[in-house]
Amino acid sequence: KSMTSSSLPNCGLFSAPLFHLSGLFTGVITSLAVGMKTVWTLGRFEPEKILQLIEAERVTTWPSLGSMAARVLDHPRFDQYDVSSVTRLGSGGAPTSAATQQRMTSGFKGTGGRMALGYGLTESAGVGTHNWGELLETHPNSVGRVFPGIEMSIRGDNNQPLANGEQGEICIRGSCVMLGYWRNPQATEKAIAPGRWLHTGDIGHFEGEFLYINSRARDLILRNAENIYPVEIEHCLELHPEIIEAAVLGVPHPEMGQEVKAIIVVAEGCSADIGILHTFCSER
Repeated sequence: KSMTSSSLPNCGLFSAPLFHLSGLFTGVITSLAVGMKTVWTLGRFEPEKILQLIEAERVTTWPSLGSMAARVLDHPRFDQYDVSSVTRLGSGGAPTSAATQQRMTSGFKGTGGRMALGYGLTESAGVGTHNWGELLETHPNSVGRVFPGIEMSIRGDNNQPLANGEQGEICIRGSCVMLGYWRNPQATEKAIAPGRWLHTGDIGHFEGEFLYINSRARDLILRNAENIYPVEIEHCLELHPEIIEAAVLGVPHPEMGQEVKAIIVVAEGCSADIGILHTFCSER
């Protein structure tokens, strides 16, 4: 306990199952490569168990997934545990808004206000882009720059590349990409286009070297022939101090085709005023 966080031996806490890419590849294989001690959870995700392990094992690295970090931060006994050993904090598996990033680094003060994000998928062995440190501070809504040794392209219909700034499907090519789906040549043919470009099903665009993810293709909302990306509205809503979490989806509309619906979780003691939230989003 007397050791400072900077002098602690590297110790990673992994809360993803081993059948998941984040458990097996990011967790086991990467940790073996660098000789890092690892700590693993068993069974269902339990926020307080994470806090107990961080304190007991003096965990220095915790790559959280999805809503894990938010659930840990929201635990009523969070402040009763010593999490100062955590100096490297990451997030993946789902978009992480700037507001959530700020909550994470404020709660885990040993990070010095910095963390890392990444983008990849099982079919690319988890490899894609990485955003961390000062780059994440200046580009908080981006999943970062492309890893060395692979190619990434934004493509439109007929597998044609689009210009920087244009939105389209994110495609990846390189030695990290799978050979194909096991005993499913039809699915392989659909996912991997000529030239060995893996079509991810994610919609995004590049601004310079930085990749921005807009939506899953199947989550895209089409309102009066206009594309609406749910994640943009979710991140906007989560900036509101009374909103803990938001999910946005498209629902049928007789004239517009679809309209936007938001499901929100409000902070304790708060009540959402729809008019105020409309104004809040419109201003942004």
